[in-house]
Amino acid sequence: MTTRQIIHMVVNDKEKGTPSVVSRLRRRHVYRALLTARSAALESYRRRFKTISLFNYVTLSCVNVVETSFHECDCVPVKGCSIYKVDCKLAASFGLQDSGITDVTTIDGSERFSHIEFNRIAYIGGNKWAKKKYYCVKNNYIYIITDMELSKVSVRLLPDDPSTVLNCGCTKTGTKGCDSPLDQEFPLDANLEEDVIRRAKAILFGFNTPEDKTHNYVDDTQSPSATS
Repeated sequence: MTTRQIIHMVVNDKEKGTPSVVSRLRRRHVYRALLTARSAALESYRRRFKTISLFNYVTLSCVNVVETSFHECDCVPVKGCSIYKVDCKLAASFGLQDSGITDVTTIDGSERFSHIEFNRIAYIGGNKWAKKKYYCVKNNYIYIITDMELSKVSVRLLPDDPSTVLNCGCTKTGTKGCDSPLDQEFPLDANLEEDVIRRAKAILFGFNTPEDKTHNYVDDTQSPSATS
């Protein structure tokens, strides 16, 4: 479901409220309510099941990186390695460590970069057996330390506001993968859609909407692809 579609579902319903209230709504107000509702629903699910479905994540499959200096990163140089920086800022995400980033790989997925804490970079060069494929996050930018040559990477993350990251790396709106955020998928597991829409209506219109405590996840929790 696209962002435009889910916004439409919130405001276009017989139970949506009085016409005067709806007429005053702006798209951005509905979107902000959806973000708040999504965050609350995901947190509720995470507390219950100790994980979050990958359907709620955003995958940026072809993100540009530029070679930079260890000085810019304020990192200790690592012998035999270069440092690359993702050329767009990835906003802090859902209160998770390192912006909720779960994967940084080459675009074909053949090489995976391991997360390393910023203050541990100095120790890479001292271990001759250590692999030279790492990433760290600083000031909401991803830095990649590697002995490979890179121009693009793939990143999977859980953003608070998907619209801030969906077009990371795009240079021309309207090209493939660079559509308006309204016309891109709103990252939300289908089993949470009803709960999130109900929560958003409660925020916008003051409905008394009880929390969905089941989330209809009985079958999905048995699937590794849905609970990774």
